[in-house]
Amino acid sequence: MIKSKRILLASLIAGLMSGCGGGGGSTTTPTTTPTPTKTVVVAGDLTPAVGQSVSLIATIDGERSDAADISWTQTSGEPLSLVAKNSAVLAFDILKAGDYGFKVDFTTKSGKKYSKDVNFTTTTATNILNVRRDFASREGNKVSFKLSNPVDPVTGNVVTGTFTNVTWAQASGPTIILDAKNTNTYTAIFKAPVVDKDTVITFDVSALHPNGTTVTDKVNLLVQDMPAISGSSVLSQYNVIKTQIAKIAPFNLDSKYSDGLKHCVYSHTFNVPCSMNKLNLIGQDFTLPTVDQIMDRVVTSHPWMAENFRKFLIEEDPHGDFKKLLRSVSAIVISFDIRPSFYWAGTSAIYLDAEDLWLTPEQRDVIDVAPDYRSAFGKELNYLMPWRYVKDDDYASSHYSKKSRFTRTIKDLVPDLGSLLYHELAHANDTFPSSTLSSVTGTSVYNAFQLRKGNTIADKLTTAHPKTSTEMMALGQVNFRGATITDAQKAYTPDDVANFFSHDNAPTEYAYSSIQEDVATLFDAAMMSARYGIERDEAVISLKDADDSSKSYIISWGQRGRVTDPVVMPRSKFVFDLIFPELDSDTFYGALPAVRAFTVGDDWISVLEFEKTSSAPQKARGTTTQRPIELDLIRRYK
Repeated sequence: MIKSKRILLASLIAGLMSGCGGGGGSTTTPTTTPTPTKTVVVAGDLTPAVGQSVSLIATIDGERSDAADISWTQTSGEPLSLVAKNSAVLAFDILKAGDYGFKVDFTTKSGKKYSKDVNFTTTTATNILNVRRDFASREGNKVSFKLSNPVDPVTGNVVTGTFTNVTWAQASGPTIILDAKNTNTYTAIFKAPVVDKDTVITFDVSALHPNGTTVTDKVNLLVQDMPAISGSSVLSQYNVIKTQIAKIAPFNLDSKYSDGLKHCVYSHTFNVPCSMNKLNLIGQDFTLPTVDQIMDRVVTSHPWMAENFRKFLIEEDPHGDFKKLLRSVSAIVISFDIRPSFYWAGTSAIYLDAEDLWLTPEQRDVIDVAPDYRSAFGKELNYLMPWRYVKDDDYASSHYSKKSRFTRTIKDLVPDLGSLLYHELAHANDTFPSSTLSSVTGTSVYNAFQLRKGNTIADKLTTAHPKTSTEMMALGQVNFRGATITDAQKAYTPDDVANFFSHDNAPTEYAYSSIQEDVATLFDAAMMSARYGIERDEAVISLKDADDSSKSYIISWGQRGRVTDPVVMPRSKFVFDLIFPELDSDTFYGALPAVRAFTVGDDWISVLEFEKTSSAPQKARGTTTQRPIELDLIRRYK
């Protein structure tokens, strides 16, 4: 059945006003011309079917929705999972038949208040195509839509097979040019165009269902008009972020840091670094911050991101490591459009990809699916260096295909979010170690960072324990910084690279990206092993052989737990002692598992258990769906 999406336009017209003549004269009072009254216009899916992905879009003519305070409330019907209640676009799934009602409250920038009620009754459908997810985007921001695998709209069960013959056709709005490199059957990626008023862009999507019927969907994007920005922001001046970014809001609106969080870490409206009085480091205010004190520094594009982050700190930080490490940051930014995660010393904030925080399919629906821009680097090289976190001879984390719908627990976040936090917070502590927090000086965090140059942990590590492989250092710039590849590098074999890497003292290839990444990768591997029993595998392998699969991804060199290799561990302990001086590094590292070597000639995909060989490949028990090797090549952070 073709999915139907109809537009509801509602307007309120003021009644005509007439005057009455007064006194005994014959003068006639002229009729007053009525002034049109603005109203909320709601567009979207007003006759949705059960199982359908639904959107309601609220706008007011002449008003910028991005500058408005918007709140959606469900007023009737089976309770729904609403994850973007403060957006101009409310998107959700209808899972049960019935009558549903919603109210939107819309307060403009000038403070005028409007509201609108919307009601509908569900219909039925045999087959449904769902494009995830209708939403609102600032002009110039990156946009992505994705299809979900077919499900039975009545039972919710997954249908065997996938959609084929998928077409994306723009139906309305300014012309969009799809990102050809990253757009595929299940995904459409593009940049929101510049508009002079809030504008809805619609795509018609068609596909062939596994049962042979053609199904369609409409997906809407509200492109939000933005005021012109004078000058360049701090983020663009220092080449941190040049594109448009999402609207964010503090988790605690009453926090005394609220204004600084809104304007000083993830905004294109601040042209000079904000003062310490507006936003300083957490550790300058609190020797050992509580979770609530940390949450006063959290700012997100969607409230659920902060809620999940808080829950993780409470439930999955048994040693209090993250609370201590967070003393060296000014803010925690989590947004749907951040990829990869990163730390920037100019604000001393960490910026987290929300992909590591979702718990429900509805939460995941709002997260951008565009790949890390670095995924295109190094494609002409003749080797691969995959890595993975493992526990009990299996992948520590599961693979959740973006085409399917999954639910996770907070504990499921540990392998990815835990390692991400240790990594990004290592960067923060590299710049501002806990031992320096009581003596940090400067007019702003950026100024304080400038004063620390030459005296960071990375500087000290490079002096005391320098890396030595010039070949790996150059390859690190190709793979992670986009440097131009040379003919000599193109000719390197996996055995060549194995020789370069294995005779040096870096923990992983990414350590050659910069001296700061050297610090972070030495620290995160040790912490994940000690705190969660999760070790990191590193290897140098061959490329996929298109003609002979038995020759694909063959290991030239590999280790599990390289952080305890005799040439690596002294460097890791050096970093650890400067980040956690209060802990005994000898005892800490003495309890870590010894490094183990993979067998040369085995293939990376098949071997997870050390007592097994490639002749008896092991199924990755932790994977939720077939795990592509590309996941072992991705760096989720920088």
